[in-house]
Amino acid sequence: MTEFQVKLLRLLTIGLTLIGGLGLSAIGYAFRLTPYAYLGFIVALVCTVYLASQLVAELVRWQISHLKPIPWEQLKAPVRTPIDSTRQS
Repeated sequence: MTEFQVKLLRLLTIGLTLIGGLGLSAIGYAFRLTPYAYLGFIVALVCTVYLASQLVAELVRWQISHLKPIPWEQLKAPVRTPIDSTRQS
């Protein structure tokens, strides 16, 4: 499997776990099974945080891969002339 396929499979698995957590939470609340509702909510919350962190990581990776080098001439500070203290304004 390629790296892309592994990432896709991992995100698909986490996405399905997120849906399962939401379903468990909904069923828990519907049938007044509070521990299952909380468990489903926690699973969904963890999956959401994981998916968000993966999205941010991919965006940062993409941003870094599209950076262009800045020419050295633009990085050098401009030469400043000293202020003449005897000059009157």
